[in-house]
Amino acid sequence: MLLAELVLDQSLSRWEEHLPLMLHVIFLALDHGKAWVYEHSKRLLINLIIVLVCRGDHVSLAQSLFNFITISEQGLVNTVC
Repeated sequence: MLLAELVLDQSLSRWEEHLPLMLHVIFLALDHGKAWVYEHSKRLLINLIIVLVCRGDHVSLAQSLFNFITISEQGLVNTVC
C-alpha cells in the first residue's frame, strides 16, 4: 500500500504532526526522474489537501476545483480574444 492511499484510509489520524516531513518528501519527489515516483507524490499531495483542508469532503473540493477551472478558462478566453 502506498502512502497516498494510507492518508485517505486513515483520514482520522493526526497528519498535521508529520506535515513538514511529508511536504519535504513530496516536493523532492516531484522532481524525480521516474514517472511513477512523480505520480505517487502528486497523488499524495492531493490526498493530503483533501484530508487536511477539506476534512474528507470531496464534494466541496470538487466544486471549488470546478469553479477555479471555470474562472481560469474564462480569463484565458478573455485574454486570447
